[in-house]
Amino acid sequence: MSKCPFCGKELPSDDLWYCPYCGSRLRDVNGNKLFPVTPVNAASSGSQPVQEPALQPQVQSAPEAHPSGNKKIGDYFKEALEELTKKERLLWFLIIFEFLVISTMIGAGQPVAYNSANSMVSSLNSSIPYSSGKEAIALSIFKNNYFLALLMDIPLAGPVLASYTSFNTGYMMSAQAVVYSQEYNIAYSGMDRFLSLMVLPIFWLEFVCYTAAVMESLYLLVSLFTRRFRKEVIVAFTVIVGITLILFVSAQLEAFLYV
Repeated sequence: MSKCPFCGKELPSDDLWYCPYCGSRLRDVNGNKLFPVTPVNAASSGSQPVQEPALQPQVQSAPEAHPSGNKKIGDYFKEALEELTKKERLLWFLIIFEFLVISTMIGAGQPVAYNSANSMVSSLNSSIPYSSGKEAIALSIFKNNYFLALLMDIPLAGPVLASYTSFNTGYMMSAQAVVYSQEYNIAYSGMDRFLSLMVLPIFWLEFVCYTAAVMESLYLLVSLFTRRFRKEVIVAFTVIVGITLILFVSAQLEAFLYV
């Protein structure tokens, strides 16, 4: 077992990326140790495998303890971008993405009475400015999706809202299927509607954005308790910029379906 070179407390494991006590980073993006750690039994063994000068870099690597130091804004952005490449973020992204897709699929499998379905579809159609041209339709779609993504980025509330929105999206698919079945006298279910939309790029682009927003809301919440909130805010800003661009492209593509 080893001690953290920043706070001096004994680490519960030698494989940690961050100190669980002070939140200091112990490894770089490739998994290599940033600084040598002090063995717990170094003093009792009488040997000197780790000298005190080797721990000097800790003075330059504790921005949370010295917020008025010489660290530049560019350094924070560099560290934030490195955080985006961590493997655990990809794992959480896949888990959340799958959860949102399954929530939508469950909603699409729910039965909807024709009167309710017709009312839901009419309300949806009335919110889309069909007569104003493709650009107006794209702007309307973008504003709606972007507003939802920003709400999903809120710590704690984001995952709850994303679950509710995903289920309701699937429920709307089921309602559309009921209306289409009546109008065209065909057998068309909510699951058929769900699967038909899955082949379109807009489905994946929107779900990627919603997943990124939910994941960032969770990381922002965790960062409040690990003294990494400043870095995570920069990561959140980067994610929001990416979401903005992707949802704008997605809205342009979706507008072609209405013209």
